[in-house]
Amino acid sequence: MIAERGIEPYEVLQVLRNRESATPMRHPNGVVILAVTGTTKAGRRLTVYIRPEGGFDSTIVGAEVAP
Repeated sequence: MIAERGIEPYEVLQVLRNRESATPMRHPNGVVILAVTGTTKAGRRLTVYIRPEGGFDSTIVGAEVAP
C-alpha cells in the first residue's frame, strides 16, 4: 500500500525518527490516528499515519507525500 505510492519503508522510518510535527486525529469510527510529518535524509517531505496501540506500541497505517 505504501509502496504503491512510491514510498520506501526506510523513508517511513526516517520520518518517524526525525519527526517535525505530530498531530492527533480521530477517525469517524472513533480510532485515534497520529499524523507524523517529517523529512527524509534525501529531503523528501512525508506524512506517516500511525495508530497508538498502548504503551510504546504503534501500528503504521499509511503514508503519503506531504504537500
